[in-house]
Amino acid sequence: MADRGFASYNVFAHALDKGCFFVIRAKDLNLKRLLAVDCLPDRIYQWAEVILTRSNARKKRLHPEWESLYRYICKEVPFDFITDRHPEYHMQLRVVRFQIAQGVYENIITNLPEVPIKKEQRKWAYQVNLSMAIKICFAFLSDRMGARNINDLISRHILPIRPDRTYARRPRFQVPASFAYRFV
Repeated sequence: MADRGFASYNVFAHALDKGCFFVIRAKDLNLKRLLAVDCLPDRIYQWAEVILTRSNARKKRLHPEWESLYRYICKEVPFDFITDRHPEYHMQLRVVRFQIAQGVYENIITNLPEVPIKKEQRKWAYQVNLSMAIKICFAFLSDRMGARNINDLISRHILPIRPDRTYARRPRFQVPASFAYRFV
């Protein structure tokens, strides 16, 4: 995971090359350049495919039929994957844009796959037990779990959503503890 300043083609390419998944926040300008649009819609959920090249000449392009996918990277911008032997670099990224407040939008660029979680027909709708999910994610990130399927582990700890519940908690009666032993 990374914040807005890390949204660059070079960072994306290094993560893709190492086989890592990433989620990076992006500015509106980064999204406009990636999608080659002038104005961003309120919601975006799509895969974006780009071919990066250092040459702006159309004659040198290996796939002229994919004209709209090409993005030019000037020589001053660092990009480690374009060489004389490999003049183009192809990448696929998922772009997500959603509203978080009135007039405020969040942009995310990722390569995470879509993982649909199975929903079973039950009496109640269910939600993830957040405290257990945090513990499982912490154990995974601190490398105490090895390579296990996190979605399966988290989906084992679910709680029913009961919207009409308004019961107040009943306090338990506790016997007062005496601290007389402290006095000599």
